[in-house]
Formats: sequence, structure tokens, C-alpha cells
Amino acid sequence: MLEISGSVDAATAPALQADAMGRVGAGEAKIALDVSGVDYMSSAGLRVLLMVFKALKATDGAMCLVNPSPFVSEVMDLSGFAGIIPVTKSLEALA
Repeated sequence: MLEISGSVDAATAPALQADAMGRVGAGEAKIALDVSGVDYMSSAGLRVLLMVFKALKATDGAMCLVNPSPFVSEVMDLSGFAGIIPVTKSLEALA
């Protein structure tokens, strides 16, 4: 699981992208992103989520967001990403 906290914006998204895409490149087929500590996500953060999701899907992998903060839930709903990227309340729900 990859834990993310704080703001995911133009300043921090490149590091998230490098970390997550590095995991995809290393062969990780499933990535769970714990976003419970994220208090802000901009379009740059959404772009990274979509990029990683698509990269995993292309290799028959999967990605989900775990325990989103209320702000992240709202952003995912308003952007329509909640219908694309699976969101779960807990890691146990994935089993």
C-alpha cells in the first residue's frame, strides 16, 4: 500500500507519479493508495491517479483508493473519477 498525505498538487504530484509509476515499472500489479491523510487534491493529482490507473489496467493490474478523506471523496465524486477508480473504506474490503 502506498500512503499519501497532505496536499497532492502541482508541486507534489511529480513525486507521487515517480513513486507509483516506479512500482508499476517494477511489476507491481495491484496498488492500493491510502488517501486518508490527503487534505487537498488538485487536477494535477487527479491526472497522476488516472495515469497510474491506466498503466495498471493496461497490464491487467488494478488500483484503488483506500479510506478517502471527505475532501478526496468529494473531489472524486465531482470529477467523475469515483466511477472510474475504485474507492473503498478499508483494506479489508478488498479481500
